[in-house]
Amino acid sequence: MSFFFGLNFIGAMGFAALFFEKIEGPLLAFLQGEIPEKFMVFGSFMVLGILIEYGKNFIVRITGWKYFQNIDDVMDLSFATALGFTFYLNISHFSLLFEGALPELSGPVKMLKDILENVFFVIPIHIFCSGIFGYYYGFSLFA
Repeated sequence: MSFFFGLNFIGAMGFAALFFEKIEGPLLAFLQGEIPEKFMVFGSFMVLGILIEYGKNFIVRITGWKYFQNIDDVMDLSFATALGFTFYLNISHFSLLFEGALPELSGPVKMLKDILENVFFVIPIHIFCSGIFGYYYGFSLFA
């Protein structure tokens, strides 16, 4: 189990690096256009969320297809991908934050607010969505 957990964790970190470095910027520019409207911003982030969740589930499908014995195994590997994805996301974001590369978050209060937002909102949302996706994928495998 620990081998597959680590494999999914590292695979999700690689997917996050690829997604945020190569895919996110051009895709947002394409979806939002030159002057983004409120609906286009919301719609583009919905598309990005769907792509992220499908990418994490694709990693689970590739790495664990011989390992799965029950729905719980699928959910465990889904949680591993969620943790790997958010690990890369937080490391890259916090390194930018502490280097001062995010001027809109200067000052200790804004930095603390951003850290608490990431810890109490972003991580649980990724785990929750990956858990739901993993449950229904596992349910489809064993139903």
